[in-house]
Amino acid sequence: MNRPSLAGTIVTTAGCLAAATTRNAAEVWTARMMWASAVLLAVVVGRNAWQAYSQYRHPPALSCSQPVFEFGTAISGDPISHTFTVKNVGHSPLEILDVHAQCGCTTVRDTLKGQMVPPGEQFDVPVTLQTTPSDSGPLEKSLSIRFAGDSQRKLTLTVKGIVEPPWTWSPAIVSLADVSRETAESRQILVRQHPDLEPAEVTHLSQSPFLDATFRRAPDAVDGNRWIIDVRPSNDASPGRHEGAIYFSTTDSPELIGPIRVIMTVPRHAGATAGPSAG
Repeated sequence: MNRPSLAGTIVTTAGCLAAATTRNAAEVWTARMMWASAVLLAVVVGRNAWQAYSQYRHPPALSCSQPVFEFGTAISGDPISHTFTVKNVGHSPLEILDVHAQCGCTTVRDTLKGQMVPPGEQFDVPVTLQTTPSDSGPLEKSLSIRFAGDSQRKLTLTVKGIVEPPWTWSPAIVSLADVSRETAESRQILVRQHPDLEPAEVTHLSQSPFLDATFRRAPDAVDGNRWIIDVRPSNDASPGRHEGAIYFSTTDSPELIGPIRVIMTVPRHAGATAGPSAG
């Protein structure tokens, strides 16, 4: 019986050891790769879970520190401009869907539609409110910014204040009750210009045909901003009830200002006297 030589045994043993070492190294490398993959997967899943949790707790949202702008007092017909600063206070980007103004008198930059806003970024919203000559008293206009995130939402911005006309008068309605064309005394209408405007002058009257109206500067006028309109029935005013108006033009306005409403009753019998004015 042949016995293996010592050298062959050594070679065989070395080969087995080498094979075992290689196999063990491969197993170690595989285990390490699996461990690294598991760690990477855990990091990715954890990060995604944290992002999802953050978006749940802090969804995309627009915020404005001063969503209401109070302009105080303005003169009717003048534009009012203001710039709102808006910020995405959520933890994910959002898209602006559209910007909608309450009425056509309010304009806003139309380039905002479709804009993507990253988390924490802020942008300006310039707004112009064009008042009209007929605006008077409290005025409030709003606009809304719709945006998309986890759902459709909107942010409302408001411009508000008091609008005053450039010219006012009192009484608002002049009443001439039971007046006689021959004996009626004129009624006085006090016309005032807004004190913040450059002084202007009344230049012309337009009136109903049954009225006889004239204008003059008020004796106590300051810088020419107070005027008096004297009104009485015209000589050809027919008996009965009349409703009409007076308009006036000024050096600062090419358009007629008014109407100043006038209600008058001319009796059918002669010798009647003028009644008290009301307004």
